[in-house]
Amino acid sequence: MPLLTIDDTDIEVPEGTTILSAAERLGIDIPVFCYHQGLSIAGNCRMCLVEVVGNPRPVASCEAKVSDGMRVLTQSAMAARARESMLEFTLVNHPIDCPVCDCAGECLLQDHYYEHSAKPSRINVRKVHKEKRLVIGETVVLDKERCINCTRCVRFCEEVSKSNQLIQVKRGDATEITLFPGQEFTDPYSLCTVDLCPVGALTSRDFRFKKRVWWLKQAAAICPECARGCAVTVDYQGDQIYRVRPRFEARVNQWWACDHGRLAYAKFAANRVTTGQVGVRTHEERTLTTRDAAIAGGRWLYDSVAAGGSVAVVLDACLSVEEGYAALSFARNFIGTERVHLAERPQGVEDEVLRRPQQASNAAGLYSLAEHLGVQVSPASGLFDGEQKWTALMGFGAEIELPRPRHPEQVGRVLLFAWRHNQVTRVAHTLLPLPAHYEKRGHYLNFEGVLQESEVVVQPPEGVLDLPSLLTTMASDRKIELDYKDSSQLLTMSLATLRGEGGSSG
Repeated sequence: MPLLTIDDTDIEVPEGTTILSAAERLGIDIPVFCYHQGLSIAGNCRMCLVEVVGNPRPVASCEAKVSDGMRVLTQSAMAARARESMLEFTLVNHPIDCPVCDCAGECLLQDHYYEHSAKPSRINVRKVHKEKRLVIGETVVLDKERCINCTRCVRFCEEVSKSNQLIQVKRGDATEITLFPGQEFTDPYSLCTVDLCPVGALTSRDFRFKKRVWWLKQAAAICPECARGCAVTVDYQGDQIYRVRPRFEARVNQWWACDHGRLAYAKFAANRVTTGQVGVRTHEERTLTTRDAAIAGGRWLYDSVAAGGSVAVVLDACLSVEEGYAALSFARNFIGTERVHLAERPQGVEDEVLRRPQQASNAAGLYSLAEHLGVQVSPASGLFDGEQKWTALMGFGAEIELPRPRHPEQVGRVLLFAWRHNQVTRVAHTLLPLPAHYEKRGHYLNFEGVLQESEVVVQPPEGVLDLPSLLTTMASDRKIELDYKDSSQLLTMSLATLRGEGGSSG
């Protein structure tokens, strides 16, 4: 392998490695605009110029390959002058929109100018003006004046999403990014171009002018919208989520995330269940604290089981591994059943980039847990096949969709845990609130067997308790022991069971 020296540090890298990649391995930062690891090399911004000893001109490190004995200087006078000159050239026609630009605070042009130039402009000519605030689709706004023609967005549409909707036209200082005449930007991964844009040329209509980015905090989470389980970063302040962006995960989604998954965060704040309700749909309806409602529902359920009643247990396929383990433990120890039903949302859109037709983030994890615990799993669609009658139906999760019973006598009372009101909550007799997806910590197993953790992003509404705690409360009230005693033990045992290492005392 070639051995080269970068800023007095020797490094050996495989043949064909670029200077930029070799420098990244050493932790040496070389500024870029057009370069991105997930895209082809364009080499058109010239911001990554370095000095190669013996070469009379600066070299673009993003495309230049290393050679044995090469000496590279990233901080020499030649390299510094080259970057300063390129920044001055880039800013010739760039508008001074920083105070009102949505990209302020995360703009590469701002950062690079501050670090590599920060000198007054020598340009005393009228800037070239182009279209501003141009709505090009449901999700993206284009400001052509701010565009530095790095072509990241164009290459993404050609190479990753393959929509080919964004193109570069004209020449010289008239060059611009646009769409074919009469078309809208309908790429289902359009917001990835916003992530890729190094300036404020492409901005998100959903996030635009909502919050300055320096006020936001970040949490690592998992997208719950399909079986891919994309790794995402959630930007929030206080208890409000402002946007969801892809987080690099080589095994799952790399640098990308679909628009559907990113914008789904809004649904977790709407139609929330925030209080426990007992006796719904009867003259006994009462609103209680979540804990008291759980105890009341658990006592009725216990009496029903003791009287020989049959209880159907339905699990939402979007439950976390920990929630699934707790629900399965409750089904075995409290209800005394070795069979559960798994409810999934209808099949969704599938594409060749990320989206899977299975709209459930943890179906694979729940199936695996049940298998290792010896619990049989049936589709919820078969709940009312034949003349099967259920004294009670216990549902875990808000994404449950149940088939209609053939006649009302097929199901008695419904006890449901949910974070939002929907068609199923309307038929619940006991309703217990749960945290929504971004309000809880949990692990998820995607369709390829990759296990990932999702952090707590924001706190749930006051009085809302997590599912394992509610099930523990219900079991303790009836002096029944579950397979876990606290959240720490639940985490250890659920993950051990998922890996086939035991962990269940049942």
